[in-house]
Amino acid sequence: MIFMKSLFSLLLFLTVALFGAQKEVTLQLSWTHQFQFAGYYVAKEKGYYRDAGIQLKLLENNGSVDVVDTVLSGKADFGVWHSSVILSAHRDILLLAALFQSSPSVLLSLQRDDIRTLSDIRGKKIMLYDSVENVAAIGAMLRSEGIGTYDFKAVAPRADNVEALLTKEADLISAYRSNEPYTLSSKGYHYRIFDPKKYGFDFYDDILFTRKSVLQSDPKLVDDFYTATLQGWRYAFEHIDETIALIRRKYNPHKSADALRYEALTLKKLAYHKRTPLGKIDPPRLREITAIYRLMGADIPKETDFTQLIYRPKNPRRIILDRKERAWLQKHGTVRLCARKGRRPLEYFQNGIYKGMGEQMRQLLERVSGAKITPLLWRPDRRQQCDLYMWQPSERNASEEMTVSAPIIRLPLFVSTRLQQPFITRLSDLGNVTVGTVKGYGFARLLHRKYPYIKVVTYESALAGLRAVANGKIYAYIDFLPVLNRAIVHYFAGSLKVNAPVGIETGLGIGVNVKEKILAGIIQKSLDVVDKKTRDVLQKSWHDEALLHEKNRNEALRTWLTLIGIVVVLLFYKYLRSLHANRLLQESIEEFEMLMEAMMEGIILFSSEGVCLRANSKAAELFGYTKEEMAGIRASDFVSEASLKQVREAMRIDNVAPYEAKLKRRDGTMFDAMVRGKNVIWKGKPIRISTIIDISGLKRLQYDLEKLNAELEEKVREQVDSIREKEQMLLHQNKLAAMGEMIGAIAHQWRQPLNVLNIHIQNLDDDFEEGLIDRAFIDRFIETNSEIIRFMSRTIDEFRNFYRIDKVRECFFVKEAIEKTVSMQEARLRSQNILCEVRGDDFCISGYRHEFQQVILNLLNNAADAVARAEVRYGKIEIMLEEMTVRINDNAGGIDPSIIDRIFEPYFTTKKEGEGTGIGLYMSKMIIERHMGGTLQVQNIENGASFIIGLADLCSLSREFSGRMRDTACIADETKKEALHEVPA
Repeated sequence: MIFMKSLFSLLLFLTVALFGAQKEVTLQLSWTHQFQFAGYYVAKEKGYYRDAGIQLKLLENNGSVDVVDTVLSGKADFGVWHSSVILSAHRDILLLAALFQSSPSVLLSLQRDDIRTLSDIRGKKIMLYDSVENVAAIGAMLRSEGIGTYDFKAVAPRADNVEALLTKEADLISAYRSNEPYTLSSKGYHYRIFDPKKYGFDFYDDILFTRKSVLQSDPKLVDDFYTATLQGWRYAFEHIDETIALIRRKYNPHKSADALRYEALTLKKLAYHKRTPLGKIDPPRLREITAIYRLMGADIPKETDFTQLIYRPKNPRRIILDRKERAWLQKHGTVRLCARKGRRPLEYFQNGIYKGMGEQMRQLLERVSGAKITPLLWRPDRRQQCDLYMWQPSERNASEEMTVSAPIIRLPLFVSTRLQQPFITRLSDLGNVTVGTVKGYGFARLLHRKYPYIKVVTYESALAGLRAVANGKIYAYIDFLPVLNRAIVHYFAGSLKVNAPVGIETGLGIGVNVKEKILAGIIQKSLDVVDKKTRDVLQKSWHDEALLHEKNRNEALRTWLTLIGIVVVLLFYKYLRSLHANRLLQESIEEFEMLMEAMMEGIILFSSEGVCLRANSKAAELFGYTKEEMAGIRASDFVSEASLKQVREAMRIDNVAPYEAKLKRRDGTMFDAMVRGKNVIWKGKPIRISTIIDISGLKRLQYDLEKLNAELEEKVREQVDSIREKEQMLLHQNKLAAMGEMIGAIAHQWRQPLNVLNIHIQNLDDDFEEGLIDRAFIDRFIETNSEIIRFMSRTIDEFRNFYRIDKVRECFFVKEAIEKTVSMQEARLRSQNILCEVRGDDFCISGYRHEFQQVILNLLNNAADAVARAEVRYGKIEIMLEEMTVRINDNAGGIDPSIIDRIFEPYFTTKKEGEGTGIGLYMSKMIIERHMGGTLQVQNIENGASFIIGLADLCSLSREFSGRMRDTACIADETKKEALHEVPA
C-alpha cells in the first residue's frame, strides 16, 4: 500500500513537471452566454487556453455586475466591456482587443407612423439596457439631435425587453442588432433601427481588458491569453455551424440555432468592419471616442496617453501550440516545403528563389506557427525529404503519401484549345477526344470520374501540356485559370485561347507527409486562424498576375513621361492659382455676404461667449437695430425673461432642433420666433450660427384657426343633433306605417275565425229548434268557440311581440324568424293569390331579432304590393337562405333601372300618393347595416327583383337542448366564426 501511494505521488509529480502547472484565470463577461462570447468558448473547448497553461473560468453577468470594478478589484483577471471602459483610463486599465470594431448597440422600435426619425423620439418611452454612459454611442446620437434625458421617459430595463416593446410598455428599446431584430422578425413584426454609426458615432464594443499590474507581474500570461483568445475567435467565425452546436450543447441550450446563426453573421461583419484586423485598437480612434465622452460631460484627463493604454503583442497572429507540437518543432528545427516548378503564379522558382502565392502562404504560416519553413524544388528523388507540399487538391487520397489540409482556396478548372477551334461551352460536347492536364494534382482522376469517355494524359508542367495542344498532339489542356492565363500570354499569344470552365472546382490545401501527424495538426491549427478575407486577398493578388506582367519597359517609360508631364501641368496650374488667389478670396467673401443678405431668415453669428459678431439685414430689421449696432450685443439682450432659461439651455446643444421662443426688440416689444442654432468653426474659432424667423403672423393665424375650428365644431354638433332629431321622426313615421300594416294583417288573420263564430251563432237557433242542445252540446259549443277566441288572442300577442323594440342583442335562428314573419302574413298573401316559399338551411346569427323580422316584413309587403300592381296572375315570392345571405325574390317584373339606385332614399316611393311613406326601405337598410353590421342591396333578376341581405356575426350551435322542436340552440361564441348549419328536427 505504501509503495502504491509513493508511486502515485511520483506519477503526479512527473505529470506536473511535464505539462506545467495550469494557471487559474477568471474572465468576467458583460452579459449571459450567447454567440457574443463564442471565441472564449472555442478557445476553452479546443484546448487553446489549456495549451497555453491557462485554466479559464467564465463568469456570466445578469446586468448587475460592474465589470470594470470586478477586474480592478482583482475579483477577475480579465473582463469584457463597452467603450466606456476608457472612462477608467487614469486607473490600472490595459486594453487588449476590441472584438467588435463597430458597436452593435442600437435603438429599436416597431415600424410606426409616429416614429420615423430620431426627432420623433421626444415624449416617447425608452428602455435602456444601462446608463447612457455605458451605451455611449446611443447617448451621443441622441445628443447630436438635441435630445436630452428630459426629452423622453426612461423605462426601467427588464429581461424580456422585446415583450415590453410589443406590449407598448416601451416605445423604443436599446438593443443589440445581433439579437432583438431577429426576435421581432421571427414573430412577424417589422421594425425600425436607429444606428449611432449612421450619425457619425462609431464606437468600439466588447473590449477585452485587464489590469496593467497583471502585465507587469506576468507578461507571458497576458500574451498567451491574448493569443489563445484571438485564435478562438478566428476559429469561431470560420466555423460558425460547429460553434453554434458547441454553444447549444454546453452554454446556452435555450437559444435556437437560427437565432445564434443570425447573431454570428451580424457580429462577424462588425468584427471585421472595413477589413480591419480582428481585435485591433487604434489610439486616434480612442481619442475621438474620448472627445465624445467629454462632450457628454465625462471627466477624462486631456493628457491621456492612449499608446500606453493599449497592449501591443509581439506577434499578433501567432497560435498556441501544445507541448508535443512545441517539442516537434524544437526537434526538427526546419520544416521542408517541396514545391513544383512551372506552376506560375501558384508557385514557381525564379533564380532559385521561391515565389508566387505559395511564398506568401509560406510566410504567413511562419508568422502564425513560429516554425521555420524552407522551400525546396520537388523531385522524385527528394520525396522522402518533403514535409510539406504546397497547393495540393483537397480531394486527393490521403493514404498515398500525404495528408491534405482543408481547402485554403477554391479554383475552377478551365479548358484551353487552339485559337481556330470552336469555342467550348461544355466539356461534354467534346466527345471522344484526348485532353491533357498536369501530373501529380489528381486532375486526371477528377476528369475521368465525371467524363469517363474522354482520354486524359498528364504532363510535368503546364507549358508542356499547352505545347502539346499547340502542336496538335492533344485537343485541349485543362488547368487553373491563373496558370493558363500567364502561360498563354507569355508563350502562346495568338495561337491558344481559354474557353469556359469544365464544371469541376477543386479546393487547394497544404499536403503534409503522412508520417508527420503532429506537423499536420500544427498546419491545420495555423490555417484555422487565417480568416477568409486574408485568403481572398491572397487569391486576388495573384489572380491577374499574368496580365500584370504584360507591362514592359516601353509602358514604364510612357508612364514616367506622363508623370513628368502631369508634374509640369500641376506646377503651371499652381502658378495660375496663386495669381488668382486674392481675387477668389475676395469673391468668396462677397458671395458669403450676398448669401447672408439673400436669406429670408435673420442670421446672427455669436462668439463662444455669446456676444454678437455680425448679423444680416433681416436680423437687424427684426430687432430694430442697424447691422453695425448689432455687433457686440449679448445674446441674452435679444431674449424675453419668459424664454431666457429655454434659450440658454438650447445654446448649450451643438446642433439644436428648431424651437419657439419669445424674443425682444430694441424698443422692448416682444415677438414670437422660430430659432435654430449650430456650433461651427469659422476662421479657426468656434462660433454659433443662429437663424431666426418671425412667426408672430403665424401665431395669429393659428389663434384664428383654433377659434374657427371651435365655431365649426359647434355648428357640426348642431347639425348632428338636427340629423338625429330627423332620424327619430323617421323612426316614428316608420312605426306608424308599421302599425297600420299590423292592423291590416290582424284584420286578415281575424276574418276567417270571425266568420266561423258568426256561422256558429247563426246555427244556434236552428239547433235549439231541432232539440239538439243539451249539456254535451253546450260543452262542445263552448270549447270550439273558445279555441277560436284563443287563436285570435295568440294572433294579437304575436303581432304585439313582433313590434316590440329590441334593446339587447341575442342569438337567433334566421329561418325560424323568417317563417314566423311569413306566417303572420299568410292570410293576406293567400287573399292576393300569392305563393310564398322559404327555402335553404337555417343558420344562427347575433343581432336584434324583432328588428330583423320588421325588415323581412317590409320587404315581404313591398314584394306583395309590387306583384299586385303588376297584376301577375300567379304571384310568387321566394325567400332563399344560403351562406349568411337571405334573398327575397319576386316575379313582379323588376324595378325601373332609372330609379333602382334611389329606392333606399328616405321619402322616395313608387306607390301612388297616400299609399306609401317612402321610409320602409330606408329604415330596413339602416337596421341591417347600422344596427346589425350587414348589407342590404337590390338587383333585377329574370321576371322580377331580388333584395339581398348579407348578415354577419355568426353564432355557434349547441346540442345541449335536445327535446325541443330543434335539436340545436344558438349560443354566443365570438371566437368561432366558421359557417355552421343545423338540421331541422
